[in-house]
Order: sequence, then structure tokens, then C-alpha cells
Amino acid sequence: MANEYGNYNTFNPLDRHASTTLANGNLHANGTTTHEAQIRSTLPLTGKTYWEVEADTLNADAAFIGILKTNIDIRTMNNHSLGGTANGYSIQCATGSNNGKIYNNATFGADLGTVANGDIISVAFDADTRKLFFGKGGSWLGSADPANGTNPAYTASAGTYTAAVSVYTTSSLLKANFGQTAFAYTVPSGFNPINTANLPTPAVVNYEDEYYVQAGISHSN
Repeated sequence: MANEYGNYNTFNPLDRHASTTLANGNLHANGTTTHEAQIRSTLPLTGKTYWEVEADTLNADAAFIGILKTNIDIRTMNNHSLGGTANGYSIQCATGSNNGKIYNNATFGADLGTVANGDIISVAFDADTRKLFFGKGGSWLGSADPANGTNPAYTASAGTYTAAVSVYTTSSLLKANFGQTAFAYTVPSGFNPINTANLPTPAVVNYEDEYYVQAGISHSN
């Protein structure tokens, strides 16, 4: 569960398309022009993570919530919704015929239910199995069970991911909560907020030993 120490994830003001805006501590994402544009968060997804995004002020303009690979440069990608390539996986939150459908590689998939203004989308991702789950209103969609790893919306391709969204004009406002405040819904068992305290412990390098190894010199402490 949540660890009260460490730094929580936010959207990254340096890793977003120029036609997007951020507010409220880089937790509120919005658009400014007619470009469909992506915004990525700061911390990579490791282990089992959970976050929520409120879909607010939505109409027929594109708004997507999900994950995106870290090795894709999104800063100048005009007219790219999250999930419009093979590197992103999302759920469509704008109104219209594709509302509530999952989206990857420019292909809409299963309909996971209508998303309306003010709905909070739950997202759970297991970076080890790359299983991605979406929920709404406290229920996991498509009979999914993140705690048991069953019925994911997607099993993503190999790679490192971050939380991400895409927005289109000022009518697609998305409000993220990565654990900064209490979640609206119950976090699945085994999952954690996206916080530096929950990142894997880095290996500690003994630089003296490393020097001798690189130099091919035998030594003992």
C-alpha cells in the first residue's frame, strides 16, 4: 500500500507535446489546440502500480488514459492519441461512438462501459507481466481481477512504461492522482501508488572493487 515517504509521480512538464498544459502541481492535463497530444509522467512503472485519473469536462474531443513506452519522443508528435501507435495502451474517455473502448495500435477494442464527466478511471499495471487493467466506479471492467492477474485489458509488449494521457483542446481535462491524496477506490491487493519509495532498491556498487576488475588487477580487502 501507500508509503507516506518519498516523491509521488506527476506528469512531466519536460516530456509533453507543446500544445498541452499542466496545472495543479502537474497533476491536471489539458490541451490548447486542435492537436491530439500526449503527456507522459515522471517515474517509470515498476512492480505493481495503481493510480486514478478523473475524466473531466469531456465532449467529443479525444481524451485517452493509459500507459506509454519511455523510448518514444512525444514532444513534437502532432495528432497522436495515446494508443494510436503500438507503443501506447489506453481507454477512450471522450464522448462518441468509441467512448469507453480500449485502444492500441490505432485499433479500438472491447467496450468497457460509458465514461461520463466526473468519472474516475482506475488503472493498475503489473510491470513484470505487463498486464494492464482499467476500472470505473470501483469496479474492474471486463471481469478483470488485478490482484489475481486475470482478464487484463491488455498485455503490453516488452518495454518500460510510464503512466500517460492524451488530450485534445481545452475540453479534455484529465486529473491524475498517483497517491498524493487518498484514492477514491480500493487499491488492488499487492499494488502500490507510484512513489519513489516503491521503486526497486538500486544495487550498491563498490567502486574500488570495480576499478580493480576493470583494470584486471587482483586484490583483497
